[in-house]
Amino acid sequence: MTPLKKPTLLLVRHGDTVMNQKNELRGWDDPELDPLGHEQGKKAAAKISSLDIPIHHIYSGTLKRTRDTAKYVSDVTGVQTSQTPGLNPWDYGQFTGQKENHKTLKKLKFFQDRPQIQVPQGESFASFHKRYGDTLKAAADYVHRFPDKCLVLVTHSRNLYPTRNILNGKSRIPLKDTEFGPGTVHKIEFAADKSGKFRMDKI
Repeated sequence: MTPLKKPTLLLVRHGDTVMNQKNELRGWDDPELDPLGHEQGKKAAAKISSLDIPIHHIYSGTLKRTRDTAKYVSDVTGVQTSQTPGLNPWDYGQFTGQKENHKTLKKLKFFQDRPQIQVPQGESFASFHKRYGDTLKAAADYVHRFPDKCLVLVTHSRNLYPTRNILNGKSRIPLKDTEFGPGTVHKIEFAADKSGKFRMDKI
């Protein structure tokens, strides 16, 4: 097994669901992985296994699509999984299930730009941002304290978009980004000198 040289996190987006294929906003809806999503989960797991690095634990959100993707990683690595709502996506409330298009993204941007306003029947962007941010920072703190083993976080595209912003406070938060496609794996390496600097790369 290859020793880690820097504190490391691996972030995985869950595989496809029927709602992805229909281009519907998922939010806290709970569809299962579709056949393509299962294949994407297996490929993500194989990619992580091929890194041959020590993994302490795998965390996922509580929704089926992240739990099932995390299980594929667990099956090939032998590492246990736990679920945390901190890795769940933004609750879109009344927008859940609507088509993802320019119109609905514009409406979501209204709430993102006014983060204290709660989405009807959902949650405010500030609430989501803090919930995920606290979870991400706790994981980062852990690998800084124990840099010999990484953590795997299986989450959603909506969580991956603000990750750089949360870690450095400078990045723009997009409403859509093709970098974070279903089943993609992203490696965050923090500077060993604890300066707070990091690299986040798709692998």
